Amino acid sequence: MVTPDHLCPWGIKALDLLKRHGYEVEDHHLESMDANKRYKEEHDVDETPQIYIKGEHIGGYDALREHLGLDPDPREGETYRPVIAIFAVTLLMALTASWAILGSLNLIRVAELFIAFSMCALGIQKLQDLKGYATGFVQYDLLAQLKAAQGIVGKLSG
Repeated sequence: MVTPDHLCPWGIKALDLLKRHGYEVEDHHLESMDANKRYKEEHDVDETPQIYIKGEHIGGYDALREHLGLDPDPREGETYRPVIAIFAVTLLMALTASWAILGSLNLIRVAELFIAFSMCALGIQKLQDLKGYATGFVQYDLLAQLKAAQGIVGKLSG
């Protein structure tokens, strides 16, 4: 679904995946919750986007990955446990560093160090799966959002 306030992350990821595999894409936006609901009812599907290749119904994003011979999305089934562990460790690092530097626990200094250490640790975490990070980032691509918004404005004014 694409509206001025929302871009479907699965739609963006599917679009990117299709383009990276050499497909020319004809994208049909569902521009409201009602349109999305009607589409699902009319086509008897539970999710959007729905992908068709040369008239053949493939299905949603996961089905597209399977059709292209790719493994399931590596982020399926993960928890926040690693992120919580990173934050716990970096908080302890910040407390320890503040104590070592100042001889006391200055809350502002602890917060600054916590943020700095957390950002470094999260960056290192992302390096473990650089390809997944890069393709996951597509949904936050400001240029993609701008293009989608321009397409909506063009359709509304045209």
